[in-house]
Amino acid sequence: MNGKKYLITRKVINFIFIFLGALLIAVGVEIFFSSHNLIAGGIIGTAVMISYIMEIPLSAIIVLLNFPFMIFGYRHRGKKFVLPTMAAVASMIFWLSVFRPIQIEQEYILQSTIFGGISLGIGLGLILRFGALVDGFQCRRKYYEMNGINSSGTIYVAVNIFIVSLSGLVFGWEQAMYSLIAYFIVFKSIDATFDLLKRDSIITGSEEA
Repeated sequence: MNGKKYLITRKVINFIFIFLGALLIAVGVEIFFSSHNLIAGGIIGTAVMISYIMEIPLSAIIVLLNFPFMIFGYRHRGKKFVLPTMAAVASMIFWLSVFRPIQIEQEYILQSTIFGGISLGIGLGLILRFGALVDGFQCRRKYYEMNGINSSGTIYVAVNIFIVSLSGLVFGWEQAMYSLIAYFIVFKSIDATFDLLKRDSIITGSEEA
């Protein structure tokens, strides 16, 4: 019985951190990045550009682009991976929709770049650490490392830099320069989140979840 209670408690904690991660992603994207048309690569950055160009709801594009990575995760981790990922995507979309109408203007682009990148990176790191996968372009390198799969991260870095470079054509080259800085902040923030939440920590049982 104690073992069952522990598993339930661990799953609840996992979902709490997944929801927190989704909240931090939305803060990074809508509170900090949107004021200056910044992106940080990945699916979310791609979705922001497509939404801007085609005037399609951001949430619909995020769901569509994340779907292949849900299939990828299901093939590697099984059914236990799907529910947390669906919860992560749904909560992320919810918080994005909450913050989008607020449109808090940020005066300084460098401040938005730094704080937005940290918020987005920690959010993505929390979601991945606690058993889900959103934005596979950003997190797949770390996902492979976490699951002991040998893979070069170079291609994922190159894809993200390419996405950020495309933003120069959409939002302007000054924004692209700061977006590139934001990408590397996100990259480092994801790694820092994993370093802080060690595998043997009481709250992180998600590697087996």
